[in-house]
Formats: sequence, C-alpha cells, structure tokens
Amino acid sequence: MDYSNVISMVARPIYRSYLCFEVGGILDTCDARLGDHVDGVSYETLCADVKKATPGVNLGGGGLGGGLGRGRISLDYSRLANADNVMDIVKQYTTLATLRNEDRKAALNTAVNTRQNIFFSKYASSSLVIDKMREYYDIKRSNSKPNRLRALSNIAQQQSASLQEAYTQDQIDPVVQTTTSSTSTTDGDTERWQSFVQESVNEDVNEGASVPHNLTWPSRDVSPPDQFPYRTATKRWSQGAVTAGKTYEQATRPATTTTSVGNEYKTPYLESQAREHRAQISLMDQMFDSFMLGQSIPYLEQIFKNELDNVDNDVYRLQIAFLRSFLFPPLPGIVTGIYKRPGDAVNAGEPVIRIEDNSAVYLVANLALSSPVAVGANATVKTTLSGGEAPETTVPGSVVSARGQADGGRWEVVIKIDNLNGGSLIFPIDYWFDAEYTHVQF
Repeated sequence: MDYSNVISMVARPIYRSYLCFEVGGILDTCDARLGDHVDGVSYETLCADVKKATPGVNLGGGGLGGGLGRGRISLDYSRLANADNVMDIVKQYTTLATLRNEDRKAALNTAVNTRQNIFFSKYASSSLVIDKMREYYDIKRSNSKPNRLRALSNIAQQQSASLQEAYTQDQIDPVVQTTTSSTSTTDGDTERWQSFVQESVNEDVNEGASVPHNLTWPSRDVSPPDQFPYRTATKRWSQGAVTAGKTYEQATRPATTTTSVGNEYKTPYLESQAREHRAQISLMDQMFDSFMLGQSIPYLEQIFKNELDNVDNDVYRLQIAFLRSFLFPPLPGIVTGIYKRPGDAVNAGEPVIRIEDNSAVYLVANLALSSPVAVGANATVKTTLSGGEAPETTVPGSVVSARGQADGGRWEVVIKIDNLNGGSLIFPIDYWFDAEYTHVQF
C-alpha cells in the first residue's frame, strides 16, 4: 500500500451547469432561490410530452379544452397543443425562470388554428377525398379526367379536319382580301298621336257669360270631348280660357341598305389550323397535369399522412420555440448562483442560474508519490477539517484521472468520492484541504 504526501487538493463538483436561454429576451419570472434543491428535467421527455399531447373537446360544456384530463373530454385529433396546453405540461416540471413570450404564444396559437382548418378541409375525411381523386384521375377508370381529355383531343382534331375539308371543297383562297358586311331595313309606316290642353290666363269674363269648368285631361281617349260642361258667371271676373285638342302625325319609312367593305385581309384556313394547335397545346398541359397526379394515385394514403405530418412539424417547431422561453435544470442539484432578475435583459447563452450537484465530488489533488498511480485504482483520503485537533475524516474513492509530472515523483490525480454521509455533505464545494493534515493512500 502506497502513501502520498498532498501538495494541494480541492473539492470540485462533478456536475456544475451555468443555465442559459437559447434565445435572448427580457426575464419575466425567476422562481429559483439560492440553496434550493431541484430535480433534473429530461428535455427530450418534455418535448415528447408536448408533441404527443392531444387536446380534447369538453363533452359537458362544449368548446375546446386543455385535453390533459380535466373534466369529461373527448380527444380532438384536429387540434394540437396550443400555448395554454403547453403551459399545462410545463407546470409538471421544474421551471426556474421564464422569458417574456407573448409573441411566441400568439404565433403558436395561430399555427394550431391554421392546422385545424387544414385538417377539417382535407384530412378529416381523407378516405372520401382519396376515393374521389381516384374516381376522377385514375386512368384505369373510363370516365376519369385523363380519358376525357384524350377524347376531347380527338374531337378537336376531327373538328379541325372537317373545317379544312370544307375550306378545300369551297375553294376558299388562302388569303381573303375583301370582307363585306351589310345591314338592311324594310319599308314601314309610323304613327304618332298627341293630346293637348291649352290655357290662356287673365281673361275678363262678363257677368252672365258661360264659362267651362271641371275640365279634365282625357286619360285613354286621345280625342277631346265634343263639349265641356258650362256654368254662368254671376259677376265680372278674370278667368283663363281653356282649349283642348289633339294632333296626329303619320310617316312612311323607306327601306335602307348599308354595306361596309373591310380592308383587313383574312386567312380563315390558317386561322383554323392555329386554333387547332392552341387547343392541342392547352389539352397537352391539362393531360400532363393529370398524368403527374395519376402517378401518386397508388400512394395517396401515404402522401396524405406525410403532408399532415409536415404541417404538424411546423406546429411542433413553434411549440419548441415556446419552450425555449422556459429555463429547466438539466440535472438534479442545488442552486448556487443567480445572475439575473425579472426585468433584466438576457442574451442568448448568457448565464442566468448556476446549478451544482455536490452529492458526489472530484478531489483534484497534486501529490508527491514515487510509485505510479493507475486509473481505476482505489484511494482512501484521510484529513481533518478543522486542524490537527479535529477528528480524522476518512473517505473512500476511486481514481478517475492520473497524470505524471516531469520529475517522476509528482502526480496530478482526480479522485471521485461519495460526498454524502447520512444525507449530510462531507466536504463543501471548492473546499481546499490543509495539506499538513491530509494524505492519500493507494
């Protein structure tokens, strides 16, 4: 058994983590306190819980609920976990601090709503949609679009051939240099009737004269009445005189003919061929689109699944972006440092909280020892924590690292020990041992 003289030795924590956010922002909450014991959070497990979360619809009160076991709910596969659902999951884990994240909440909720709309419009009834696509686009079906396009192409060719034959039989010139259009009207008579009433004003009427009264305009009979009722004037007064009558006009419209001659040359034979080519080109485009769609007909179920998975992954990215605004301890330990307070600006990667695991420690020692030290060797550390008069503390450990120095008698050794004794710590973190009262036995 070899004994070594300790030149220097210090207790270092096995796990020490300076926690930081992946993104920058303003610190919203900080629930950590110095000396708090915290449990480690598996980030992979947390993300998996968020990804597989399926909210539900409340059967009792209606509306979309959290889907995390509250009340009578039925799983709603049209929705993914929104910001409130993610918050419910996060509450089940140890959260040390939070950044302001309202913008991330809004982006996530918008994506979840959009995904639900897409799900209802296509994927909720995917089997029916797939059946219709195969009915309309599968070339094996006689009434499908590809077969109808082929039939339409054949008809267009027949139409073009018929026109060319007609042009040939009628000996239509390749270029028509004169075009004529005519407009003609036939002979006819027109009649116009007009009834009128004319009144002159300020006429003096002598006493005893007869004057017309209750004169009315003829509504349907264009001829004025032969006689109007009269009454006798009892005194001299001024009265407007009234005259009624009708007018009648008749005219004969002669027949006319208008002819216009155009100077723009026409090529009906070539225009017919051009229309045929344009029609065939358009049909080719449609036939190619149908052909490409037909290639996916045997795999529609997998294509629909992949499309929905891609939409879900877009939502998942926003869920993870929302999780990045929370600070979780990656390992169990004790909070030994807090560097930021609510309201402080935080840069990405900037330390906010320090966590240390002191249940086991490394004793980093510089030893004087003539014989070599092997990695994995057992080691026993004996020391007094309060000077020479204090009782000796003996702790077993194992060598996890050993490096020889230049003169061959010096060693840099790292010894791992269990730092708990009945739940109490043996050595404080970063404790420097008194070399005079410490030695290591191998």
